[in-house]
Amino acid sequence: PRLCKALYLILAEKMMNDLYDGHYHELQGAERHIIIGDPALEIVKFAEENEIDLVVMGTHGRKGLDRIIFGSVAENVTRNSPIPVLTINPYRIKQN
Repeated sequence: PRLCKALYLILAEKMMNDLYDGHYHELQGAERHIIIGDPALEIVKFAEENEIDLVVMGTHGRKGLDRIIFGSVAENVTRNSPIPVLTINPYRIKQN
């Protein structure tokens, strides 16, 4: 189990770095963190502990049965965060 956890962390870090390098490398002062646990709880906890002013999250825009089965991390963060949360559906953003 420890080896699996370590491998997942290495893979997660590589994927995060690839995403950052490919799309967000121009953001000055951007920080990247990998945290293990329940996503909604850990996002709220991290935001509180680090005095974050605004949480920005993407959504999948799931509806109906998919939403019931998979839940919504963004919805849970929005409901439980004392910090303002801005949700964005990336599938609805118009490209020029």
